[in-house]
Amino acid sequence: MDKKVFTISLVIIFILGLGIGYFFGVFKTAPVSEKEPKSETFEPQKIKSVYGEIVELGDNNFKVKIAPLPIPDFQEKFPERIVKIIAGTKIIKQVSKSQEELRKEIDALAEKGIRNQPVPSSTEKEVIFNELKAGDNVFIEAAEEIRDKEEFEAEKVVVLFISQPSGQAPVSQ
Repeated sequence: MDKKVFTISLVIIFILGLGIGYFFGVFKTAPVSEKEPKSETFEPQKIKSVYGEIVELGDNNFKVKIAPLPIPDFQEKFPERIVKIIAGTKIIKQVSKSQEELRKEIDALAEKGIRNQPVPSSTEKEVIFNELKAGDNVFIEAAEEIRDKEEFEAEKVVVLFISQPSGQAPVSQ
């Protein structure tokens, strides 16, 4: 009988110990979670570049539909913006290289003993404004903050990756 009482006492003490440990453990972890900093969304202070699709061309300007950015109210104010081309604006066209061109470059590097060297998959060439067309995807850099502007002047416009059919070299103009 003494053994039975002793066993029951140990079980009760064990259960009380678990309960007290849980009780104090919950209170110790609660203040830590309250002190953790809340995660904040990074928002750039100045927006000087955007990506989008040319919707309409004008006289030395074009309208671009801006691609979504995780910045509150940026697209809502002006989902389409007018980009002015000025005398100093560089317009660059990226053209993807054909498989044949890439293979030649990789083989030329291999002949020199250079292996596993990344080869650029596109070439860039400077073009004139008249070569832009509606539907082109462009990356635009401005000299000024453009967050609250419907119109802005471009410093640089990059027309992105115009794919060539496999086996053909890019068309030069």
